[in-house]
Amino acid sequence: TCASNEFACISGGGCIPARWRCDGDPDCSDESDEVDCGEVTCGQDQFQCSSDGKCINADWRCDEDTDCNDGSDEQGCGEVTCRQDQFQCSSDGKCINADWRCDGDQDCNDGSDEQECENPACNGREFQCSSGACIQMSWRCDGDQDCPDGSDELNC
Repeated sequence: TCASNEFACISGGGCIPARWRCDGDPDCSDESDEVDCGEVTCGQDQFQCSSDGKCINADWRCDEDTDCNDGSDEQGCGEVTCRQDQFQCSSDGKCINADWRCDGDQDCNDGSDEQECENPACNGREFQCSSGACIQMSWRCDGDQDCPDGSDELNC
């Protein structure tokens, strides 16, 4: 028997959290947690996969990593408009968390989230790249390009 906050899978006798029932993602080995669910409605912060209705985190849409079985989370990404709390990378249009912009960590493939940053506060143990990004001082002139603009390997 399962607890009151759990769902009993029909075959195999397993129990899963009740909130996993009808979430578009089969958790029981017999997939009984997704039977008789009607139409699945995803939350505001979720994206619904086309073929199976599975709900995934909205941040996973157009992140260059296929999360939907049919790949629908990576389709039509050229014309994506980022939400107000997101930053759009220049080269591929990928949307990232706006808090990641100018944080010294390159999250966009092209490094555009670390460009045109105004007065970032690099601490005394960090080197400030020409782009404004901060990297570890020990990475300067180490033969590896760590700054998005490569400025850590100039004038060595």
